[in-house]
Amino acid sequence: MIDPHFHFLDPVANPDQHATIVNANFGLNPYLPKDYIQDFDGLDVEKMVHMEILPDDFVEEVRWIHEMFTSGRCPLLGGIVAAADPSEPDFENVLQRCAAESSLLKGIRWILNWDGELQPGETPTVDRATWPRSRKANYFADPMFAANYPLLEKYGLSFDLQCNPPQLTTAANFLAQFPNIPVVLDHIGSLKLSGDNKRDEATMVVWRNGMQALANLQHTYVKLSMLGYTLPGWHKDEKKRRKMCDVVLEVIQLFGTERCMFASNFPVDRDLEDGLIAQVIYGHYREWVSHFSESEKRNLFQNTASRFYRLNG
Repeated sequence: MIDPHFHFLDPVANPDQHATIVNANFGLNPYLPKDYIQDFDGLDVEKMVHMEILPDDFVEEVRWIHEMFTSGRCPLLGGIVAAADPSEPDFENVLQRCAAESSLLKGIRWILNWDGELQPGETPTVDRATWPRSRKANYFADPMFAANYPLLEKYGLSFDLQCNPPQLTTAANFLAQFPNIPVVLDHIGSLKLSGDNKRDEATMVVWRNGMQALANLQHTYVKLSMLGYTLPGWHKDEKKRRKMCDVVLEVIQLFGTERCMFASNFPVDRDLEDGLIAQVIYGHYREWVSHFSESEKRNLFQNTASRFYRLNG
């Protein structure tokens, strides 16, 4: 299988590089190649794509991750997705410097999740679905963002889109203008359910409208991951597990297996669920799609990720 979304970090040895994460009180511990190897024992990972994890120096993170590959500590690394902010004037310079640090650079991500200004004492993503460094409600209306985004096509890079359900339709309207820039939506659109049926029904309506708008664009894909954010405790409760299965299958029906990919999001998905192990997560993934054809399953666990991130070329 291919894991198209995981993170390495070391806030203990390199606190300055991970100050944003530390200040956000996410409680993430160091996670390095030896930890990944241990966590994924027996899962037959063939290739991995490293996803930026809010580094304080975008270029340095790329250099650090690439060094793990060249040193042999992470030989299965097939791609790197860097952090870069298209709304900043130096965006092209950042792209050039990241590309110079690694031939494995495949794309960029700039997290857009916005749910209003964080208030004093609020924890990002927990008290409010506004993520660290997300500074505005609509990046897509920002003139600099719109001017810089086409540079991704110039440099042959993709865009990892991460935003909240109310932002999905606006994102689709913007992305429709750039059909030559592949886009993958992270974490099933950051859907967050509360357990309150009436409230969740309203949330699902907004989410479905946005997901349909994105699915209508043939250059958009989606990652099936971070289920512990969508429905905490999903693996412990049969009712929640069925709900999560229904959501995942609905996404696959919308986008098709050729535009969906399962991902681990480790160590975040592990720590969101108090040590949920990868073997259990992927066991549920495989159970939910056990009725699919072999080619469809290969898409979900391998081929879609390989094609999107250009891992074979």
